Amino acid sequence: MSLGHVAIVGGGRWARVIASVLTESVAGDHTVSLHTRRGFDACAGWARARGDARVQVAREWPTVRPDAVIVANAARDHLAAAERAVEAGLPVLVEKPLGLDAARAGALVARARERDVVLATGHVFLFAPLLSAFAERVAARGGPRAMALTWTDPAAEVRHGERKSYDASIDVVEDVLAHAHSIGWAMSGALGVIDAADAPATLTRDGKEARLTLRFDGAPLALTLAREAPARARRLEVTLADGRASIDFTVEPGTIVEDGAPVHVEVPRSPGPLARMLGRFLDAAAGAPLDPRLDPAVGLQACALIAQARG
Repeated sequence: MSLGHVAIVGGGRWARVIASVLTESVAGDHTVSLHTRRGFDACAGWARARGDARVQVAREWPTVRPDAVIVANAARDHLAAAERAVEAGLPVLVEKPLGLDAARAGALVARARERDVVLATGHVFLFAPLLSAFAERVAARGGPRAMALTWTDPAAEVRHGERKSYDASIDVVEDVLAHAHSIGWAMSGALGVIDAADAPATLTRDGKEARLTLRFDGAPLALTLAREAPARARRLEVTLADGRASIDFTVEPGTIVEDGAPVHVEVPRSPGPLARMLGRFLDAAAGAPLDPRLDPAVGLQACALIAQARG
């Protein structure tokens, strides 16, 4: 659905991926502007190389009022940008995590509700068709009894045609826990909590590795998170009442195995999860009901879990 002008706060790799998907894979003839001081020259060079007049780059906040805002800057700056959008009455999608200050994030959600402003949180795995199909298959077998998620990244890799590196100003829990929480929510339909015995999280190698356990409707989700690992891994293993199942989305869209045998599940390859998520946000910004997967309650709970895990 076209809104005219979508402003993206941020100019890093993920902000540029969002801009590309908005102009290439999301229906509508909208224009996109990226607003960043940090890395402005690199972002502007990227836009020039694309040669797409619909994508512009600026250092400052939009001088012309946009129809919607997407916050995709550094995690530590998410709340400030989102607060500015809400105060301006602009529909805003905040990429995970919603923020690193749980109390301030709660105040933002309350303020958006008070002003009747669309505030959405972006957890892209909730829009992955294969994960949704896997969750349905697990539910049909009685739901998860226990889960384990392995999430590792090398120091740098190429993703979506660009070199990816992590934000060293935050640790792996602050960076990844919102993703892990959304995956657990997708599998159980419940928001997660941390067992008191598992908080704060066990952090090693200067915050580059972590182990902790979340619980979703009684089912534990054991997390193994690591940066600068030998290889990328995204693997969820599930213990069922009558067997085991897993989904490995290290290579997208992923593969499912049940009781040791690969399972083929037919899911649409296009649009991709990010395009689906952005499309649902633009629908809400244009007046449609907010997709439950974009509910800020999911992002707010992730903020609380990050605070608890950090101690």
